[in-house]
Amino acid sequence: MQKSGDIGRLQPPVAGSVLLGNSPPHHTVPPPPPRPLLERGAIGKGSVSENLRDREVGFRRVCGLHSIIKIQNFMKRIQGIVILGVLLFTSVGLSAQKWKSGIEGEGKKVTKTLDLPPIHSVHLNVSGDVLLSQGSAQEVRVEAQANIIENLRTEVQDGVWEIKFKKSVRNYDGLVIHITVPTLKEVAISGSGEVKSRTPFKGLDDLRLTISGSGDLEMEVEARRLRATISGSGDMDLAGSATEAEMEISGSGDISAYDLRTEACRVNLVGAGNCRVWAEQELNATLSGAGDISYKGSPRVKSQISGAGDVVARN
Repeated sequence: MQKSGDIGRLQPPVAGSVLLGNSPPHHTVPPPPPRPLLERGAIGKGSVSENLRDREVGFRRVCGLHSIIKIQNFMKRIQGIVILGVLLFTSVGLSAQKWKSGIEGEGKKVTKTLDLPPIHSVHLNVSGDVLLSQGSAQEVRVEAQANIIENLRTEVQDGVWEIKFKKSVRNYDGLVIHITVPTLKEVAISGSGEVKSRTPFKGLDDLRLTISGSGDLEMEVEARRLRATISGSGDMDLAGSATEAEMEISGSGDISAYDLRTEACRVNLVGAGNCRVWAEQELNATLSGAGDISYKGSPRVKSQISGAGDVVARN
């Protein structure tokens, strides 16, 4: 028991302390630890993952990582372009190697007769000359080096002989093909070769002539209908006669047909070439290219011009 006189000397309890029964007044319980920052809202109202993400974004912005990522993406695109260039270079190299490994003509030129199924159309896809003649019996003769002749395709499908090589050819000493046939329906050139008629082709019903390469074509015909088309840089020289004629130029080649007498002629010129025709009764001319359409005869002319060229009479 404390004496009454000691009451005035009692120490006041420390803030946050608890008197425990008869414990001495100076014995206290330590205050509770402070709450974590997350509980006190020190970081923010979002979840922990959101707060961490916000901090990461801020850090990346400060450090310039966005710029680094852009540079990395740019480098990836550059790498893609480099890879594409390497592939293209490899492809060109393989093509050049293939050309170098092509067949080369050997020995002197020889003449060989080919026994082929009936032919009424010729497609020339190689560099060479084709000489056409009209005759009652078919005959095909080839002048070239022996291994070049053996490399020629001789398949004829539905009357069409597509003249091309079985394997690539690097070099040869010329190629001349003589073809005699009773009739003719189509002649097409898609390479740099030339086709000429050695005799006039008469009694033809519908003849189609096409150049899609740089080759030249020279024909004399008598046909009910003739269609001539140039989509390359080659030239056509036509003579004879045709009841109807249709001519179209979408390339840079020329059609010279002043010696091809027609009753009705239709011309469509959308390229840079020139077309010269002979029309007796009617001429329909459509011009949207840079070339000119010139004509002989005294036809009724219907023209539609939207290009730089003109339709001119040359009588």
